[in-house]
Amino acid sequence: MTDTFLNEEKQMPSDGEKERKTISYGRLVYEYIPELWSFQIISGIVLSVLAFASLALLNRITENGGRTVVWANLRSLILSWRFPAILAVGFAVMALFVVVEIFSQIHNCYDMLNGQRTGIFHELKKSVPDIRRFLNPDGIGLLAYVFLAVPLTGIGLTIRLTESFTIPNFMRSIFAGKSLYAAGLAALYVFLVFLGIRWLFAFHAVLIDKVHPREGKRISVHIIKKHGKTYLLHVLKFLFVFFLVYLLFYIFLNVIPGRLLTGAGAGLTPGYRIEPERLAVFSDLTRMETKLISYRVLSVFYVLFNDYINLFFAVFGSAYLVLLTTKDYLAFTRGAVSAYRPGPRRFGYRMKTAWFAGVFIVIAAASVIMGLFFTPLFEREEPAEIIAHRGGGSMAVENSLEGIEQAIAQGCYGSEIDIQRTKDGFYVVHHDNTFRRMAGITGTSEDLTLDDIRALTINDKNGEETEIPLLEDALDICKGKIILFIELKGKTADEKMADDVVRMVREKDCAEDVVLISMKRDLIEYVEKVYPEFETGAVIYAGLGNIERLDCDLLIMQEKLSSYERVSAIHREGKKVITWTVNTKSSMKRFFDSDVDGIITDKVVLAEKIREELASRSDLEVIQAAADSAVSRLNSLLR
Repeated sequence: MTDTFLNEEKQMPSDGEKERKTISYGRLVYEYIPELWSFQIISGIVLSVLAFASLALLNRITENGGRTVVWANLRSLILSWRFPAILAVGFAVMALFVVVEIFSQIHNCYDMLNGQRTGIFHELKKSVPDIRRFLNPDGIGLLAYVFLAVPLTGIGLTIRLTESFTIPNFMRSIFAGKSLYAAGLAALYVFLVFLGIRWLFAFHAVLIDKVHPREGKRISVHIIKKHGKTYLLHVLKFLFVFFLVYLLFYIFLNVIPGRLLTGAGAGLTPGYRIEPERLAVFSDLTRMETKLISYRVLSVFYVLFNDYINLFFAVFGSAYLVLLTTKDYLAFTRGAVSAYRPGPRRFGYRMKTAWFAGVFIVIAAASVIMGLFFTPLFEREEPAEIIAHRGGGSMAVENSLEGIEQAIAQGCYGSEIDIQRTKDGFYVVHHDNTFRRMAGITGTSEDLTLDDIRALTINDKNGEETEIPLLEDALDICKGKIILFIELKGKTADEKMADDVVRMVREKDCAEDVVLISMKRDLIEYVEKVYPEFETGAVIYAGLGNIERLDCDLLIMQEKLSSYERVSAIHREGKKVITWTVNTKSSMKRFFDSDVDGIITDKVVLAEKIREELASRSDLEVIQAAADSAVSRLNSLLR
């Protein structure tokens, strides 16, 4: 590719345009701050409406088939008429998100830089036809990178629909334990980063210059090779200035007021109840209660105002990076310019001032209301129970009797174990399909007799050898001490397994200490129907439809599924929610502050520590946690 080709069209004003007023790039950005902000907010609202409508349609399609779809019955979905319909809706949703968040945003930035009309709905009219340009292998490859790779690498344009896509924590722990898998994952990550850098300008080439996606990638590669360092310097310069400005705001609006509030609340009782009816007569309040209300009002204002500032910086930062990339693309392909034509002014100084004042007044009013009614709004509820994963989590060898004993000693609410049937009809506590990872052989439980398995040994955390236990041994330990969540696992998980387990539990007289769980929906429905006195749980890795209507007593869901809306829907059906596998500090804090009924974790000691820390928080910390939870819910709605 030659420079002549890339510089066919210079972004220079014509003779008639030279007489018009021009402004610098910095002034252009300042003038368009409200447009950049409003574009992101309005697009988020539009996408939220589309997402709700699409989810309702998907649920309708799923329920029309008579069954909620979970991972275990995915095959039946694929073989039904619903699968093509769900795919069609899914592709339509993805196309809409791409049009709104990528195509429209690039067109919007291009129009800003050229002094033309901007706005989400104006840009949508130009963006929808661009979908056709990507209906080819190269275009689909670019879109696939946006959907799957950008959330992992952080390089390139992203969309809300998949920006939170990540490898689940339980899968990461598996990869971390196997060096070959970890190396392969690292190599894949490096390759994806390499592709992301090479394709940084591909969408701009396709949308602005109307070229084929293959040519767009070629142009992008050429730009990166020749101007990559210049672009990197521009990005680093912006990030440096952005960081300094944010740091100043953070120090003067967050750190200093935060310390003052912390000092003011040091002598006050956290969680002190002031009943709403007492607020009717302020004169009846004690001096301490008046001071406490003032502290809570100021704390709410502090949290809400800082969350608004953080939201502004986050939205503006991501929007500006797209504007900067668009500006550099035009400079690299058409030649740099130093002056820009101002567009139609939609937000003057008075309107900007009025907007800020309006936001300030709304936050102040909300702070007064929430500070006065702190008790009903922020009163702590009982946090989620702790359930040790695979016996005792990391405190002992997985699925061992020692693990269950450690869980009991630690005061856990429950212990989760996995069972499988041997060739001669016994039930051993074991997770994997084979014994290779734990005992070094490739045989499965259904291929081996109990004597064969008894001959196997595994090493505990102290290097001592231990045997693979029987279910009966686990039942003896748990009776009256801990709730045992028994997962009916593997190929041998069938009605016979359910019948045999129920019989053993009855013989041990510990039905109240047992919950039968499985990924196999049909098996859980069988237990519910034949043995209604037993508590049951459906283990769900992925699901579609109204999963709250599944015939069971509780749902055990992977972290990503445990959203506020889904948990609330399950509770409305009178069922409990348990989230697995919660192993990070951030996840523990999130779910202890949520409405889930329990968490399954490998890190029991850490979970206990965090739960104790959360129970001793100040009112300011409680308000901050509630605000973080609300922001998380808002993000889930926009995704």
